[in-house]
Amino acid sequence: MRSFLEPRWPDVHKGNSIEVPTGMPPSYEMCRLSTAFLKAVLEQELPEVEWQCVGGSPELDEDVNPEAGRNGGYRSRIGLWHAHYWVTDGDYSIIADVTSDQFGGDPVTVKLDDGPTEYRENYFEGAVETHMRDAEWRAAAWMQEWVVDHALGWSSAEPAHKPA
Repeated sequence: MRSFLEPRWPDVHKGNSIEVPTGMPPSYEMCRLSTAFLKAVLEQELPEVEWQCVGGSPELDEDVNPEAGRNGGYRSRIGLWHAHYWVTDGDYSIIADVTSDQFGGDPVTVKLDDGPTEYRENYFEGAVETHMRDAEWRAAAWMQEWVVDHALGWSSAEPAHKPA
């Protein structure tokens, strides 16, 4: 997944006038777009799971649910919270992230959400949906490229039994 995304991120940076600071990984400011793309790949390859984009922020603004609290997003190893997006399953038991290295985390994270974690959702669901709309068109275009060369084929397997 990262080997597919990394060559595409510089064009997004350039097109959005994002200057990547020296020493920052190429995933800098790419979580929203990469999360939309990751969700599309997971929906194709594992359609029986209800994948969703979630996110959070340490700032209390109109997108943050005040009942969820201020500290949301991704907590770095030094304890700082950063606005961030990632993918989770419908039961919130799996976390998948391909850009946490911009905060000192791993480049790719797939983990069970089985206790305290560096991820904390606090955006309203509607806010995430609105934020993702801006990224979905590019994620859809990337998905067309991905399917040609990278489709795993899990979703195309014949069912064990055919419905009557």
